[in-house]
Amino acid sequence: MYNKLIKPEEVIIKGNLIKKNWYGAKQLRYFELQRDGQLKYYEDMNKYKGTIKLGHTSLARKIAKNSITLKCEYKDKDYILM
Repeated sequence: MYNKLIKPEEVIIKGNLIKKNWYGAKQLRYFELQRDGQLKYYEDMNKYKGTIKLGHTSLARKIAKNSITLKCEYKDKDYILM
């Protein structure tokens, strides 16, 4: 159960996300990582595009000073957070 002071939809971190589309082209998106393990991404600051569910086996690895690779457990995909 969540602490009453901590809301599950509370945003932990915001930034940019690089993902690949069906054709393999890289796309830059804005993301918000929420405390409940959902990563919501937007085409720009206002246009909602989708959600990436994170779980216990999702892996995050630092690849540069300001970049993290995120391996999603539900989809066999890697995302780069900046």
